[in-house]
Amino acid sequence: MTLQPSRLVSINRDAPPEGAEAFCLRRDGRNIRFMLAPGGEKPRGTVLISPGRCEFIEKYFEVAREIQSRGFAVFITDHYGQGLSDRPLKDRFKGHIDSFDTYAADFEAMISAVWDRLPGPHALLGHSMGGMVAVKMLARGRIPVRACALSAPMLGINGLAPGASIAATAAVLLGLAARYVPGRDTDVKAPTYHGNMLTHDQARFDRMVRYYEADRALMLGAPTFGWVAAAARAIDETRRPGFAESIQIPMLIASAADDSLVSTRAQERFAAHSLSAQLVDMPHARHEILMEKDEIRQRFWAAFDALLTRAKL
Repeated sequence: MTLQPSRLVSINRDAPPEGAEAFCLRRDGRNIRFMLAPGGEKPRGTVLISPGRCEFIEKYFEVAREIQSRGFAVFITDHYGQGLSDRPLKDRFKGHIDSFDTYAADFEAMISAVWDRLPGPHALLGHSMGGMVAVKMLARGRIPVRACALSAPMLGINGLAPGASIAATAAVLLGLAARYVPGRDTDVKAPTYHGNMLTHDQARFDRMVRYYEADRALMLGAPTFGWVAAAARAIDETRRPGFAESIQIPMLIASAADDSLVSTRAQERFAAHSLSAQLVDMPHARHEILMEKDEIRQRFWAAFDALLTRAKL
């Protein structure tokens, strides 16, 4: 494994966090991009961020600056197949993965490679798919963090009936893993605010679109059969007896009340089985809580600060 300098995409009115640096980790023949940002002269620790599907480092600049304002250093990654990390297929816009274990192993390898630059203690912040990756890492016991905050974690997917996951698995076995799932728009273009399922905040939505316009390479399209099958396997794993109970560090699960993408019921079920998770409802929030209107985000940050207090960070 080797480290190489990388780059950050820039747009007007959205500065990177102070002192931010981008790198790529060369691992198993793949380049995985990540960003480090310091926490000041005497940092309280480091927050490790695991973004959701279709997301990229630059989308979290505002979040990173807010974490820095709390005295923490920041680590953010582009998961394999997303952002400016390498993509697994010739068509870079297909959302594909073989297993969510790949995401988890990559994340663990990256923080191991720069551990001396991540002052402790450490907390983990995961959104949606990144929240699923976070709980997998915690259950594996290979990531030494003291607290974990999950924003609308993908512990279940709305509309993913058992039949759909079985069909996706069958397609993988038939050699169709790299094909788009049917019924999804395969024309990769910048999204529009009207009718979006992510946020009520148009300014933050438009900021995301400006990044796509600045560098089309950041974009990602519909998922493949392989991605859906991998997601279904990961969801099944979190529902096994003892999985939630195995994670004993203080945990926050922020559940978006107006989420049409992931299952809030699955989040409630996970929290009910957990020995340490606190479920906090986010009224009027769509899926991307951290990209929502200020009043919703303030509720999240208040819960996040309470988590840090509970974890003595």
